[in-house]
Amino acid sequence: MPTEPNAPGRVDLECTAEMPTLPASNAAAHADGLAATDSWRILPPLGDERIGPAEQTIPEYDRGGLERQLSELVQQLSARDGRLAALESQLSQRDGQLKDLEGQLEALRAQLLQARTQLEQLQARNATPPAAPARPDEALPKRLLVRTEGANGIVHVLTRRTTVGRTPDNDLRVEADFVSRHHAVLLLAGSDTVVEDLHSTNGTFVNGEAVTRRTLREGDLVGFGKLQYRFVIKPD
Repeated sequence: MPTEPNAPGRVDLECTAEMPTLPASNAAAHADGLAATDSWRILPPLGDERIGPAEQTIPEYDRGGLERQLSELVQQLSARDGRLAALESQLSQRDGQLKDLEGQLEALRAQLLQARTQLEQLQARNATPPAAPARPDEALPKRLLVRTEGANGIVHVLTRRTTVGRTPDNDLRVEADFVSRHHAVLLLAGSDTVVEDLHSTNGTFVNGEAVTRRTLREGDLVGFGKLQYRFVIKPD
């Protein structure tokens, strides 16, 4: 049966040695006994391009260059690890600062709440109707200073604050050289009456005793220098 030329799997052999001339009788005997030193080369089938050249060049690798590249990669990796550690440290610091700010914010909120509570309390107090006013001084017994000159008496009604002195700006003006410009003051505190000396030159006296401050009783003699008054309470 005829075969197709260059069929797959077919290999042609080409001998590069010269074939010896053998007698016809010994041709069959020597057909299978080719010498080991004879060279044979495998030829690719005609038209088959899938088989490349028999000889290929193996590249030679630069070991030193590869080691340098590896060292550079290790250094780059170490530098990146350092930058990563620095970033992690910064992140940790920022977390601490954020916690501090949150604590300060909570403290400010507490202060604001306290201030708001105090404001509400003040508003509630202002909204409360005012208490009934205290009884005016007119409802209390009148308190008088009475000076007797011969058959005549000079009466001075005390107010909440009565000043005694030589100058016209006093409530009880006494034109005498032994009385200081601002000699004393008499104060009404509820049912009490208090006399207080204002660092006068000749002093303030109660029943002949020099005083700086004294609560008066009815009938006491109050002296301003040489001048004397009797303290009198007159019921309404």
